[in-house]
Amino acid sequence: MFVNKKPNLYFNESKFYFINYLNSKIRTLFRKIDKLDFFYSKILHLFYKFLKCKSFFNKIKIMNNKNEIASIEDGLQKKGFLSLENNGENNKINNLVLLTKTLFSKEETEKKLFDEGQKKNFLRSCRIDLRNKENYPYLEFLFTKNILHYLCEYLDNMLVLKELTLLYSENKKFEKGRSQEFHMDGDDQKQIKLRVNISSVDLNNGPLTVISKEDTRLIFDSLEKKKIIKKKSTKIDDEKIFNISKNIKYQTLIGKEGTIDMVDTSNCYHFGSRPGNRPRLILEYQFLTPFSYNLPFIGTDQTPSYIGGLEIEDSKKKILSNILRYYTFK
Repeated sequence: MFVNKKPNLYFNESKFYFINYLNSKIRTLFRKIDKLDFFYSKILHLFYKFLKCKSFFNKIKIMNNKNEIASIEDGLQKKGFLSLENNGENNKINNLVLLTKTLFSKEETEKKLFDEGQKKNFLRSCRIDLRNKENYPYLEFLFTKNILHYLCEYLDNMLVLKELTLLYSENKKFEKGRSQEFHMDGDDQKQIKLRVNISSVDLNNGPLTVISKEDTRLIFDSLEKKKIIKKKSTKIDDEKIFNISKNIKYQTLIGKEGTIDMVDTSNCYHFGSRPGNRPRLILEYQFLTPFSYNLPFIGTDQTPSYIGGLEIEDSKKKILSNILRYYTFK
């Protein structure tokens, strides 16, 4: 006799609560004991990798050619940042810029950007919801101009998109002790923040300014030895940076609309949004490894439902499913 059993809602809810509780406790523990330096933090991160070893089976498989790898080695791997100019001939990039300008002009976007709850008045942000099928061009963009090749090579074919954000800086005020001063981000051992200029960026509208990985390590080690700083995320004024060595060089990331910048903000000192004479509009993708404390310890499938119905190659669907498994919509 067939019995139609009702689902045990209490069990399912309890299981969901337990997973969330476990997620929170594990991540909180590691964030609390991580010193955010280059030595102790790396060892702790290796132990966290061991606990999440299942993620090693989710590597993205993508073919690279020798010329692309050489370009990556000269840029991202050595310096920690790379810029790709827009020659105006790539329709996917041009359409992305146009789509984002349209999004920026909407009343709903303006309300979010200028909400009183914004953490930074000098750099306002608004998440872009990739669950909306109209925003699929933001995902399709990743398959253009060898972008995935660069990301996969730098992040060892283990990358996840944490968030996609529209950034707007008016460049009117300077706030000491904030991200307008040199600092590194603590989200992961290494990461890539991929930025697309939606408005042209020059020296007069608060461009992102970056110091190479090699010089960054020199600066950090020197300041740590002098007991001026302990963490990578500590905000440092310009004088302390350039007092270390006259040979310290920085790169100002400027370019016209559609210019793409990739920066490992976990290993490169950087700042942005300093006062200028006009605003700046940027689109930012944040790519982490699955081993970041900022991601759930136990992942869930976050792939938008419309992806399965798209008329694209199965290989693309698989890559997107992999990249989006930790995506943050809110």
